[in-house]
Amino acid sequence: MSQNRIGKDGFVTIAGVTLCITSWEATETAEMVETTNSCSGGNLEKDPSFTQLTGSVEAVFQKTGFGADPLGTSPFIRAGTEANLKLYPFGIAVGRFWEVTTAILNNVRISVTIKGEALYSFDFESTGVYTWN
Repeated sequence: MSQNRIGKDGFVTIAGVTLCITSWEATETAEMVETTNSCSGGNLEKDPSFTQLTGSVEAVFQKTGFGADPLGTSPFIRAGTEANLKLYPFGIAVGRFWEVTTAILNNVRISVTIKGEALYSFDFESTGVYTWN
């Protein structure tokens, strides 16, 4: 069982530094546990158990504009880094969002534009609680 969402709005917070999201994709999955028993009438039965949110994010560290940190420095991110994610599938103005309290980052790619913007791309997996607000 899975549910897929995409968007372009949101924030990533890593070690107190906020990155502005330019695009993201997230899939919610539930681990299915077999519950077939003597009352199943010969049919396979399964129930959902543990859920997880996984996906990918592209983000930028901004020194000017909305969400900017003009005095800050872009964060150092490695595979295994923990982050907090807020992902808005319908835009920030709508106010509904996924919040991933703790996400583990993987497949981290970092590039820097000629203008000096730090661009980040990574995959994530939730660990622990995540909510739909």
